[in-house]
Amino acid sequence: GPYGQMEPPMQGHTTIREMLGVNGYWSFGTDKFSDELGPEGGPFRFKPFASHLRNYHDLTWDLKSPSDPIDFDKMAKGGGTPATEWLNWDREYKAWHEGAGMNVQASLQIYKFKSEDWKNPRQDGHRYAEAFTRHFGQKKGNGLVCSIEAGNEPWQYPAAVYREILLGMVEGAEAGAPTVEVFPCALQAVDPLAEQHGPWKNY
Repeated sequence: GPYGQMEPPMQGHTTIREMLGVNGYWSFGTDKFSDELGPEGGPFRFKPFASHLRNYHDLTWDLKSPSDPIDFDKMAKGGGTPATEWLNWDREYKAWHEGAGMNVQASLQIYKFKSEDWKNPRQDGHRYAEAFTRHFGQKKGNGLVCSIEAGNEPWQYPAAVYREILLGMVEGAEAGAPTVEVFPCALQAVDPLAEQHGPWKNY
């Protein structure tokens, strides 16, 4: 070509499996915990070609209101969450991480709450993320989750509200388990006037 001889190809150091991940949800479309689905079901079916599973972890399964406190240790002992009495994320994430050998990434979905439901966005985001990472993070926690996403496409949230939730979750995760990576939600910078018109907000 115009830039000279092409360099000879070299074998990469990362396998396709190490690079690929799958988006999932509790029970993968069934009504059972993933440890009941067998070797061809749920997280186990992806084991041959993927190493990461991202869970759309819906906060409305955990909380009736963003201001509610949550005790994940109580949940792990069979006490459920404030919003879902039968739920046990430890059991579900163990099937993903220990059973299927996946790195688990939790996308903490906030969109089912309205933005006005967050009376103290920074404080409430901090409280939840600290409890979550302290329980599921490495070293202090049970090590089932390696990263969290602070919200997932909350397009109808005003930017000022989301910013406070994000900052609170970053600070809370740092306090709970500094080894857990924290990512922001999907962002857009196409339309600088999106905050002033239409349903989609500007981040």
